[in-house]
Amino acid sequence: MILGLIGGVDIKKYTVADIMWGKISELSGIKFDFKIFSIKNFADLCRFYWSYSENSDFIGFNVALPWKSEIIKLVDFVDSDSKIYESINTVYKKDLNVYASNTDIAGVEQALLKHTELKNKKVLIIGAGGAGLPTSIYLSQKHKCKIFLYDIKDFNVYTPNITKLKNNKDIKKEKYDIIINATPVGKFYLNEVPDKFSLPLSFDLLKEITHNESIIQEMNYFPLNTEIMKFGLLNNLKVISGIEMLVYQALASFKFFTEGYEFEDKNITELINFINNYAINKEYELFR
Repeated sequence: MILGLIGGVDIKKYTVADIMWGKISELSGIKFDFKIFSIKNFADLCRFYWSYSENSDFIGFNVALPWKSEIIKLVDFVDSDSKIYESINTVYKKDLNVYASNTDIAGVEQALLKHTELKNKKVLIIGAGGAGLPTSIYLSQKHKCKIFLYDIKDFNVYTPNITKLKNNKDIKKEKYDIIINATPVGKFYLNEVPDKFSLPLSFDLLKEITHNESIIQEMNYFPLNTEIMKFGLLNNLKVISGIEMLVYQALASFKFFTEGYEFEDKNITELINFINNYAINKEYELFR
């Protein structure tokens, strides 16, 4: 069995997928080869997809930016929710057809539910690309969260319970129960010392829009503690690392790939701790 990950030309600079999926194989006892593919353009994506569809051993793959929307044009079926999101991250074969789904949302949701109830929460999501908009739609519909969505670029929102924020003045109007960073701001490459340490919003603004029970959730998983997470830790707020989301979305994908395999809680904890330790060691190597 072959599983994989596709992404842009720099995917191998920041992904820990090969490390994580190796551990998933070990913990599940299911053997498979895992491959990472750098896709340059849409023609390259089409060639990859044709090769995948013709290889009966190649069961499924995850999809990273910038191909989360483009891949939809190629698969046979997209689940109903993912059609609304116009973004998928999981492709798999079933009954001689190719299906697509979005497990990023399951990753965000499961990581949050470990720490808090979600119903009616006031949530600020920073970043409308990638997993940002799908997460906004899902949390507003399933958990009745009041969503505030901000991006430096213009975007369209058609869901009633999502408020589009255009600038810092808009952001300052509320204090939020949960703040989710769905941008790449703060992400490091695994083997490159960063030029600067970045925040999606300033410390002063974050201080103004949080309260004592606010939760900070990060979608980036390296470094282990990004600058927005450091803000949360310095202010005694609960923080959720991107590694938790990464693991939960991967296990949701694995359930599709294996037609139903589910991990026990103790193995999920072991997997999260394993990736945490890997990230700590990589960060130490980077800055020593």
